[in-house]
Amino acid sequence: MVADQIGAPTPARLIATLSLLALRARLAGQLPGGVYHLATRGETSWHGFACEIFAQARARGVPLALADDQAVGAIATADYRRQPGVRSIRAWRSTSWSARSVCVCRTGARSWR
Repeated sequence: MVADQIGAPTPARLIATLSLLALRARLAGQLPGGVYHLATRGETSWHGFACEIFAQARARGVPLALADDQAVGAIATADYRRQPGVRSIRAWRSTSWSARSVCVCRTGARSWR
């Protein structure tokens, strides 16, 4: 897994929940129209994300083909053979925009985990 591309994964459930809350608030006249940005707190690499997926699956007792003592291999972007496009090494957005999510759902940015 690529270990030098850093981002902040945003769960689909979080996107759906906050989108619904924003839509309801907008329809109720409690939220101005505009472009909103959602970003989670924290950061990880694709490698870190994969490791966390395996760790959470193990914690839930999910049987895995990858043994507990086997590590997910980490590689650099330069070592990855197929690169269809250019990707920024630090690809997440600023969480400073999360002030708007506070207005919509009365909470701050959540962790990507």
